[in-house]
Amino acid sequence: MSKVEDARKKKIESTSSTSIQTKIYDSTKKVSKEKMNELVFNYIINEMRPLITCEKRSFRELIMGLTGIKDTSILPNRIQIKAQLKSRYALYVQIITDLIQNHNYICTTADIWSSNNKSFMGKYIIIIFFFNYTVPTFT
Repeated sequence: MSKVEDARKKKIESTSSTSIQTKIYDSTKKVSKEKMNELVFNYIINEMRPLITCEKRSFRELIMGLTGIKDTSILPNRIQIKAQLKSRYALYVQIITDLIQNHNYICTTADIWSSNNKSFMGKYIIIIFFFNYTVPTFT
């Protein structure tokens, strides 16, 4: 019984002393405007949210609360996000166009599906590499 009593005493002692809350985020760390734009852009694109999301009051309060910033000029707006989206789209189209032009044989396919009242479409390009491959013949 002494072990049980010792455990109870330790529990009472630990609850009576002041505990220090562990910080999971250091609010003194500064976030650059470029990093903020990148993080917000990635969130909007990856979660397929409308561009107006970055201008909603609750979203802005969340970002300001997490980063500890007081100046709202560092937060991106939908015009900045739209410009970044157009820029990345043009870059992506250029990369895909160059990739297709540099190969002799490609195979394309598309897939459409829906889930939970949301529609999705996937496009795939498969590059076929032909090297000096000879087909064996048998006589």
